Amino acid sequence: MIMKYQGTFLVCVVLFTFAVDFVQPQQRKPNILRCPPTSNCTCMEYNELEIQCPRYEAHVFVRIMNNNVHFECDNMTDNEYELIPEIQLDEARFLQVMRCPLPHGKSIASYLKNIRIGRIRFFQFVSSGVNQNIPIEAQHFEGLGDIEQFDLRGIENEIKELPHNLFTSMENLTWVRIRVANIHLPVDLFAPLKNLEFLELGHNKLQTLEPGFLRNQQKLVHLNLWGNSLRNLSKNSFIGLEMVRELDLSTNNMEKLESDTFFHLVNLMEINLSSNNFSSLPARLFANNKKLKALKLLENRVPLSLPNKWLANLNSLTTVYIKCELQNIPEDIFEGSHNIEIIHLANNAIENLPENLLVNQNNLRELDLSGNRIPELYDAVFLGCSSLKKLSLTRNRLKIISNYSFKPLSSLTHLYLNDNQIHKIEPKAFKGITSVEFITLENNKLNFQNGEEIIYDGVSTKTVTGPFQSLQQLEYLNLANNSITEIFEDYTLMSLKTLNLSYNQISLLSTADLESLTRNGLTIDLTHNRIEEINFAKDIDPTMSAVNVLLDDNPLVCDCRILHFIRHLKKIGGRKIESGSNIEVSVGNLKCANPNKMTDRFVRDINPLELICPLDNIQTAKKRCPNGCSCEARPEDRHLLIHCTTTVDIHQLPIATDMNFVETELNIENSSLTNLPTVSKSAGYNNVTKLFANGNRISSIMIENIPNHLRVLNLKDNNLKLLNDSVIKFITNSSYIEQLFLSNNPWQCDCESLEFMNFVQKFRQKIVDYSEIKCKDGRKFNVLKPSDLCSDDNLFVIIISIITALLGLILGGFAALYYKYQKQIKMWLYSHNSCLWLVTEDELDKDKRYDAFVSYSHRDQDFVADFLLPELENGTIPYKLCVHERDWTPGLEISTQISNSVNDAKRTIIVMSSNYLQSNWAQWEFRVAQSHAATEKRSRIIVILYGDIGDINKLEPDIRDYLKLNTYVKWGDKWFWEKLKYAMPHVKSSERMEKLKGLTKTSIKSSVDDKLELIKPVSITPPQLTTPPSGKVVNPLITTLNTKNTTSSDGTQNGNGGHINGAFVINTGSRQSDV
Repeated sequence: MIMKYQGTFLVCVVLFTFAVDFVQPQQRKPNILRCPPTSNCTCMEYNELEIQCPRYEAHVFVRIMNNNVHFECDNMTDNEYELIPEIQLDEARFLQVMRCPLPHGKSIASYLKNIRIGRIRFFQFVSSGVNQNIPIEAQHFEGLGDIEQFDLRGIENEIKELPHNLFTSMENLTWVRIRVANIHLPVDLFAPLKNLEFLELGHNKLQTLEPGFLRNQQKLVHLNLWGNSLRNLSKNSFIGLEMVRELDLSTNNMEKLESDTFFHLVNLMEINLSSNNFSSLPARLFANNKKLKALKLLENRVPLSLPNKWLANLNSLTTVYIKCELQNIPEDIFEGSHNIEIIHLANNAIENLPENLLVNQNNLRELDLSGNRIPELYDAVFLGCSSLKKLSLTRNRLKIISNYSFKPLSSLTHLYLNDNQIHKIEPKAFKGITSVEFITLENNKLNFQNGEEIIYDGVSTKTVTGPFQSLQQLEYLNLANNSITEIFEDYTLMSLKTLNLSYNQISLLSTADLESLTRNGLTIDLTHNRIEEINFAKDIDPTMSAVNVLLDDNPLVCDCRILHFIRHLKKIGGRKIESGSNIEVSVGNLKCANPNKMTDRFVRDINPLELICPLDNIQTAKKRCPNGCSCEARPEDRHLLIHCTTTVDIHQLPIATDMNFVETELNIENSSLTNLPTVSKSAGYNNVTKLFANGNRISSIMIENIPNHLRVLNLKDNNLKLLNDSVIKFITNSSYIEQLFLSNNPWQCDCESLEFMNFVQKFRQKIVDYSEIKCKDGRKFNVLKPSDLCSDDNLFVIIISIITALLGLILGGFAALYYKYQKQIKMWLYSHNSCLWLVTEDELDKDKRYDAFVSYSHRDQDFVADFLLPELENGTIPYKLCVHERDWTPGLEISTQISNSVNDAKRTIIVMSSNYLQSNWAQWEFRVAQSHAATEKRSRIIVILYGDIGDINKLEPDIRDYLKLNTYVKWGDKWFWEKLKYAMPHVKSSERMEKLKGLTKTSIKSSVDDKLELIKPVSITPPQLTTPPSGKVVNPLITTLNTKNTTSSDGTQNGNGGHINGAFVINTGSRQSDV
């Protein structure tokens, strides 16, 4: 059995040793390890070399990587080590042996010499229970004198004793760690280790330290005795350890220390006394430790009180950690220790922070007082802490932050005040900490409603503000879980990047709030508030920086008040509410809370057409909605929705156009109605555009029941049997009807309903439920033929009767209409170029003096005089034109002259140019002409676009809308003159020449200003009467037709020439050279 273990250990050494030169690694070639060509083991080469032996059911595992050798055994047999091929190594930086038995009677070195391993730097032996019956002996480590670090580990009760001469052959050790759970250490165990610098004896259940057991360790710097069962230590325990700088006595069972326990540790710099059972400690415990820099006293297992001046006059002390359920801390505990940089007194039970505790702590950078019971801060408690950068007061009982508490902290960058009971922060509380970058105030009771009172002119007003105005370096502000109800301007800080307002009581969010917060990519968290309304109606300044808003988990009321917000999310209608700014709203889980029909709907899925609001509310003085009905507004399409679900008699409906709505939807479904309202008896009913009357008891409808502009009519689920001819005719001829619902009615299907069947089949594209319309007997209308309703004989008689009756009605109707509306009929026929033998335009405009009034800017005078007037007044079809320079009566007011000119002319020609758009009087002429044309309901305006007028969308609304609804021809268009003359009045040339005789003509090129220069004194010399010479007619108004370059740029992209909607628009934007 002994030979088996010896052989096994040899295999471990051969396979897991690996050379690295620590002195000059850059001058040495690294070992190149390759799998042996022949072997009974499995070998794999990746970034490491891994061998498992034997090939099947391996019990030895070897891994070599980065000069580290790991060897692990698993129930090795006697002959398995012979299967592992030899690998020659020069040096191993780290050798780990796990769960392998120790050889009997031999040393590790005796196995190493045969494979020429130079040296091992770090040796770790992890027994893990396989050496229960094999005691550790000094001979196991003979010949390993070159190792520098030694680590021995075992399980409880496996290694109980270490030989006193264990380290005799390892005199070069500088680092030793022994963790074997339960062991006795001989007094002279470490005597041979003259170079030892680090010693850890943790987790060994040591109960005592023999006096002087480390007396020869003159180089020992770090001594770790944590996790033992030590109770009492004296100064003799540390005899000879004058060089120790770090001492760890944590997690023992010590109850007290003598005042001279650390007397010999004159170079001690760091000490850890945590997790012991101290009830008190001596005042002069560190009197001889003047180099002490750091103290840890955490998690003491029993209540502890500290004496006065316990850490006083330690000039090297920089770091203090104390957590021992202290209820009181002596005011002079740090007296004279002026170099402290970090003090952690967190998670104690301190109820009073002494006013002079931190006096003269000018080097203090970090102070943690969190997790105590401090109710208030004295105004002078931080006096002298001018270097403090981080202050934590979280989880205390603070209620008020005064104006003076933080005033001395001019260097503060991080302030933690969360989880207190703060309900008031005085306005100037943060005025002295202008360098602060990070503040936490979550889980308090702040609402910032306690503003200052300001008296101005005897009137008292209260400002609602926060204390953050002076914090221009602030980047992070956490105000979550308070009682804040609104977003204040205090938050408009230039450097702010994160603002957490979650779990507050904010109920409204507007674009004004976000506009004040758009700074440097700010993220604002508004989740878990009480936001019911999000108002994005106001556009945000596009120059502002980006802001990211988190809105999940708010009780949003999804009505019309959030329309602009939904538009913002959808980016619909071509309009972005952010107007170019970078507002990013996160609504991943935001749902509607109200109204009921929208509850639990994700906001991201809402269609703007679903957003409605009541027409009347509690504040509405005069209710506009009929009794028994509910009225709602849908602003997305400007519809008024009226829903009546009871058998009310509708006498008065609100008129949509009076309230800036464009359409009215009336829903009277399932109301047990037998008849529809009538247009004549129900005010406002004629304005209904959508009528939902399904689910009633209606048996018949008359033409008086159908509003004139009805677009949608739902008559499903009623008692209708037949639609009379007048109703069919009205629906057929209506240009408004878009959708019709007629299914689920007991339709009559016989000879009498033949016309109705034809109507349904021909009108099927607009009948939404066409395929569902059935006769009372179940036959579907979409498959019916005339013969299915009547026999052929009856059908012929009926058809002839119907045709005769219709012809009579039509002829009679035409006669009556012509007699009553002959003037209007003639106007309509002329405008549609129909039946011109019956009407001429002269008859309609026989009282007009001029064919056209020319409206233009004086800056476009050359175009009018050089081109427009010659062609129109002297062309093949001469026209009589009115121009203000020539034909206006001097002395009258300009507005009167404009009105007279428009009224006296059959047309008004508008020379639309950039100059025209800059002339107030020219635009006034346009509006007068537009008003006159609208009054007569006739096309009176001819618009000529002359030159580039820019983006139409930026013009005045009336001009912009007119141009969008009418097309035009460009100046220079190939057919420009033909289209212009076609738009002019149609009068015989002979009659026109008669009217032109005797025309007084004057040059119009003398004008130097706009309409303000038109009214001039009457000339003493009467104007010259001119008669053009025979041949080509030349207009004497034209001074020259020639030498000027009349080319104008074609920058206008406003449409094609022509006419639409009965109005003529001529565009002159092209080059004249094209004419």
